[in-house]
Amino acid sequence: MKKKIAFMAPETKWWPYYVYKDIVEWLKEKYNDKLEVHFFNSKKDWLKLHIAKYDIIFSVVPFLFKPIWAKKYIYILVWNYIKERKINRLWNKLLYLSPYNLHFSNQIILMNNYLINKIPTLKKYINKIVIIPNFIDFNKFNKIRLLNISKIKENLSYYDEINILTITWFKFYDKAKWIINLKNVLVKLAKQYNNKKIIWNIAWNSNNKNFLSLIDKFNKIKNPLNLTINFLWWINEDKLLLQYRQNDIFLYWTYLDVFPTVLLEASASWLPLFINNFDSFDKLFPKEIICNSEEQMLNKIINSDLNFIQNILIKNSKKFDINIILKDFIKIIEN
Repeated sequence: MKKKIAFMAPETKWWPYYVYKDIVEWLKEKYNDKLEVHFFNSKKDWLKLHIAKYDIIFSVVPFLFKPIWAKKYIYILVWNYIKERKINRLWNKLLYLSPYNLHFSNQIILMNNYLINKIPTLKKYINKIVIIPNFIDFNKFNKIRLLNISKIKENLSYYDEINILTITWFKFYDKAKWIINLKNVLVKLAKQYNNKKIIWNIAWNSNNKNFLSLIDKFNKIKNPLNLTINFLWWINEDKLLLQYRQNDIFLYWTYLDVFPTVLLEASASWLPLFINNFDSFDKLFPKEIICNSEEQMLNKIINSDLNFIQNILIKNSKKFDINIILKDFIKIIEN
């Protein structure tokens, strides 16, 4: 008899939705003879799962109480709930239930050790914790990677036009406000290469109050004439993959992230990538791409051998191959 498994993801179609949808599709493909796997992401489904019969329920969204008829309940903690539950949205307010979910869950999945150092309560449940990093499905990026390899240039000096991609989320002010640091970097980059056109594409934004409160500060930093900034707003997965293909460099700066999947996707797309020195990045990504200041990021963008950066990134990202990482989910399911 097949084991019946449910995955509960947030309603909003951003990275947790796609990550856990991919897990379900992978399990169906690899273990269809052993498992009956279902993916849910609506409020109605969330309520029903409290009393539904499943062998195991995995959930990113905290429950009101331990599911009555589930044999095992696994809480997947992907956020620093102490900060993110302050957002005035229903899914975020549910994060106030996180401490109770930590208590009644059979196991707790974290993407790395970062949250253990940020949420003191987690240390009480150390015996329940399983570390399962985010993953990358390389099959999605094979074509993009081959096309990007074909256009590779050793250094920015060889580019007539430099296209730069950043993905952030203005839903969280503390996540997105660091876009100001990146603009400072790119203004200096544009002045350094004043004979080149530089295009900065910023994706997955929302025109909300956080964006409006930041855009004034953002616009006060004067653009050089050769720097063009495009706000792409929200784009679906297909258009995002196209952005990985069309851009030359990926830049990221935040102090509110646990393990951004976009960094793995950029790596798998063969994009040179530079990020800031956030705590959770140190053990996940090579030191060559981590920048301790705006000045260091600027220097690395200008002076790095982009061939070398791409090679160390693709090598690093192979540790997070879906076929390696998701075996840890199988261990939980089979035990």
